[in-house]
Amino acid sequence: MVLKVALRIRFLKLPNLVEERIFKASLVIRRVEESSFQDVMAIVENKVTFMELSLLKHIVTVFFKEDNGDRVVVDDGYYAELLKSWVKAAVPVDGSDSGEDDDGEAHMETSATIEVEVTASSSSSNFDLTPHHHSTDVLTEQRVVKPAPLTIENLAKVKQAPLFSLGEHHHSGGNVAASPVADLRTRVGQLTCPPANAAFFLRCVILGIYFKNPKPNLVVAELDLGDADNPTEEQITAVTFDEQVHKAIRENLRGDLRHIIEVRNAYVRKKTETEVRFQRNRHPLMLRLDKTCKLEVVQILSTPVTMPRGTPSTIVTVRDRLAPNGVLDVGNISQRGGLTGAPASSSSSSAGARRTVFVFDNAVGGSHVGQSVGELGRQNTRHQQELLKRQRVEEDSFLLNATNLNYATASDIRRREPLLEQHANREEKAVERIKKKAPVSTACLICKLDLENEEETLGTVEYFLSRHSTKQGCTMPTLEVLKNSLCDQRPDKKGKRLYCTSRFVDQQSKTVHLVHPRCVHLCTQYQRGDRLEDVLQLEANLTSCTLCGQLGATVKCYHPKCDRTFHVVCALFSNGYVNFGDRDPFLPCPACPSHTHVPMNAKAAKNVVVGSNASVFEDNIAFDSRVVDASDLRDPDEGDGW
Repeated sequence: MVLKVALRIRFLKLPNLVEERIFKASLVIRRVEESSFQDVMAIVENKVTFMELSLLKHIVTVFFKEDNGDRVVVDDGYYAELLKSWVKAAVPVDGSDSGEDDDGEAHMETSATIEVEVTASSSSSNFDLTPHHHSTDVLTEQRVVKPAPLTIENLAKVKQAPLFSLGEHHHSGGNVAASPVADLRTRVGQLTCPPANAAFFLRCVILGIYFKNPKPNLVVAELDLGDADNPTEEQITAVTFDEQVHKAIRENLRGDLRHIIEVRNAYVRKKTETEVRFQRNRHPLMLRLDKTCKLEVVQILSTPVTMPRGTPSTIVTVRDRLAPNGVLDVGNISQRGGLTGAPASSSSSSAGARRTVFVFDNAVGGSHVGQSVGELGRQNTRHQQELLKRQRVEEDSFLLNATNLNYATASDIRRREPLLEQHANREEKAVERIKKKAPVSTACLICKLDLENEEETLGTVEYFLSRHSTKQGCTMPTLEVLKNSLCDQRPDKKGKRLYCTSRFVDQQSKTVHLVHPRCVHLCTQYQRGDRLEDVLQLEANLTSCTLCGQLGATVKCYHPKCDRTFHVVCALFSNGYVNFGDRDPFLPCPACPSHTHVPMNAKAAKNVVVGSNASVFEDNIAFDSRVVDASDLRDPDEGDGW
């Protein structure tokens, strides 16, 4: 849902000004769950800058007047309540299909009035003397240390450098601004929404930096952060849509697991259902960064933070206690099989290769027949495979019962089916929205002729007919003759329809058009079952007319081995070059001169049907169907296209 709030901003108190000033602005919220009070402050600060007031020397306070007359100071918590009331009071935008655009998002509108007071800051003189930064700085570049090469000499310099506390450096008058005393460090795992302490900061390690483009002209930066004390277990994601923050991140931060930063003035919110589904960490909250937040690089580690490997850790693993095939421990085999430790004898032949045979004496069943080493090796291999199979079954059962692993459930499958259906019908819904919004053009989508414009129509027809390759001197039709030729030609409906009532959308220009009944009846691919929009987009725009050589031909010769195609106008006014068969107009069968219908005797024509006899096409002659019904003709206004 896209919410547009028409803001009326009243500046009641301004320095050196007696009268009030009123501004109007629009606040567009594309994702309600990600909107914060900083969006309103950005508009207010823009108006303050327009009035040539310094933000460094003045304090800006925003009020909202409720229905009972109370003037309430707007902060992050109260802004969330205001946002809920705006959503309830919003109405769909007029002149659209239920307030939805082409992307399927609902557009809502509402209005609100806020009051602003701008007062001079008591400590404004300090800004003229010392180069302090305003609170809207995204990164304190003085604290950012450019990474030095990881060499033994640089590590020795770091080790020999004097240690000093943050308080001592603050009293020494350095350029580095000390951390505010009121700020309280919060662990990532202990963070709540809303935070327990308003003045909090996080000390985190940057685990990864990602820039994404979920929509055109929209860039999202995501920071994967881990708590400095426990980065492997306590992780959280920070997102930002601000271009100024994007620039600061690209210039000062690196996702090499070495930068430790402190995050202040960040907006904390809960993850949405979509974000939980595609999350990279299990923290239920997220951070939103804008130009009012502050990120300070407080430490650069000499070595990256060690992160646990994912599962599986390696591609190929070798299990323990696996012996090669054919290598046996005779003592273990004898103990497993209940064999005694009788001496083994070996027999060998004087000629040929030697073959060693082991014989074991059993105290119960007597002596066994001799067994070769290869057979014993195969038995041991089968035994090992059974053990491994049993172990794999136990591991699979453990993975299914593990609670810390994600796997698809019946609920996930039920939620997935509506999404698949929604994506499958998105194209059809977009076409329906275009049909309702766009005006209908009287230019036929197939022949491109607009019979309402006589001069342009006759010029187009003359252009086609004058380029006929047959040079048969085609006569130019008048507008009335052209209308009679393009209307429905069936005897029971002749002349009753010049246009089909069904509307079609041009996929390229996104415009709505009508079609002539004769053009639809002669369109070969449409009569074969294809969608008219697909035929015109994929085939007609790439097919040239055999007579005039121009693109956009839709009338094909019915012979399966013939590739000749024609425009509707070129075929109708070709002076017999294109023949439509004996069953026209109930079922037109366009044919080129090589495959025009010829008479047959009754005996040969009894069982001949188009496409039923291969020998017919071998002679380059085919014939119309002997049994044709009026319902065989496909029409957009009859039976949903059939």
